[in-house]
Amino acid sequence: MAIEFVDGDLFTAPATTLAHGVSCAGRMGAGIALEFRRRFPEMFQEYRRRCYKSRLQPGDLFLWKQSQPWILNMATQATTGGAKQAYVEKCLQQFESNYRAMGIRSIAMPRIAAGLGGLPWEWVEDQLNRYLGPLDLPVYIYTYR
Repeated sequence: MAIEFVDGDLFTAPATTLAHGVSCAGRMGAGIALEFRRRFPEMFQEYRRRCYKSRLQPGDLFLWKQSQPWILNMATQATTGGAKQAYVEKCLQQFESNYRAMGIRSIAMPRIAAGLGGLPWEWVEDQLNRYLGPLDLPVYIYTYR
């Protein structure tokens, strides 16, 4: 299926899972991550526990299934202050290999790692098309929150 690029509010997406980039610092203190923290406080507490126990490493995925929609945290940064291309690629590779086993039927996300993460949108868009474009599930990329 082709990726659908959408202008609008990510939190109104028709997807069963919402994804976003996070650091491994246990904060979610800015950008769209802060909105996830506000809307899903129990998910944030588990994310924070995982970070503090070093159970969330750069490139890892943490799927929270105790909400509707599910939340996929993609560790694109080690700490706050900038995503790394290698971490983004690892997250996307892990997603590509495991989305069926995780039970994800559709996914929506912002321009991961291209906002506060600081990576060039052109590079991120290429990676999204490379790893998510060929998948057999609906993928929505929200260009604005």
